[in-house]
Amino acid sequence: MADLMIMNPPVFTEKVHKTEREEFITAELENEIKGALLNNEVFLKVLAETIQKTVKEHIENGIIHVTSQDKTFWSEKASTAVATQKANGLQSAADKKKLDQIASGAEVNQNAFSNVKVGSTIISANGKTATFTLEAGSNVTISADNGTKKIVISANKDGGNADMLDGYHATHFAVADHGHDGRYYTESEVNTLLNGKAASSHNHDTRYYTEAEVNTLLNGKAASSHNHDTRYYTETEIDGFLNLKANCNSPQFTGSPKLASGSTAYQTTAMFRNIYFSTSIPSSLEAGTICFVYS
Repeated sequence: MADLMIMNPPVFTEKVHKTEREEFITAELENEIKGALLNNEVFLKVLAETIQKTVKEHIENGIIHVTSQDKTFWSEKASTAVATQKANGLQSAADKKKLDQIASGAEVNQNAFSNVKVGSTIISANGKTATFTLEAGSNVTISADNGTKKIVISANKDGGNADMLDGYHATHFAVADHGHDGRYYTESEVNTLLNGKAASSHNHDTRYYTEAEVNTLLNGKAASSHNHDTRYYTETEIDGFLNLKANCNSPQFTGSPKLASGSTAYQTTAMFRNIYFSTSIPSSLEAGTICFVYS
């Protein structure tokens, strides 16, 4: 005995055969009616379960439904009144005051340079979108990459003209592999040699002797090797000897000065013909006469 078939998915039949009193109902017709009713019942059951699931999901959906907490939170928001600088409204009073202080047409601040200084020259921007141009000179190449925001400046060291560098030719400058070996003085050695030397502003004026003047002054002077040994009297010795001698001008003698004994030669020569003493200077003397004046 076969069972009635339930379609998957079940199909709802809106019209089911109605039997009449005098109609003869066959098993086939009865099964057709029962099958339609059974499928309608299953269809309605599935539909009810689907509706129940959908309603449950709808109720539990916190996104499309407003909770009491949401209502409370929204109620605490600003009212729809227009805000002023003293009262809150659709925005806070502080925000309203801040916005009122912004000039019409104002823009967001940007970090930018308004001036570019090259040496003593200042290049000033003349507008918000002013363009600063870099121009390559002789033997210089400038390339730019807008993607990486880089500017590359390259110089051709072999193509330059050294004559344009302060007026000096390339031969005036040292080559790249130039080095300082033993042929050169170090800074310390140069400083040592320069110590005690005259400055470049030094000159010889009348405060200095010329070479000829120095040679004249040195003529007749003792050599640097000259020294005074026992062959020379010291100043003290000479002063002692001179203290025992009479002055040439108006000499004065004490005691009884006389010629040395045996000096008859001096007594017989005209040089010492006569010697005498006097308290006054005679007006005249004979040749060979010596007069000693004393007081």
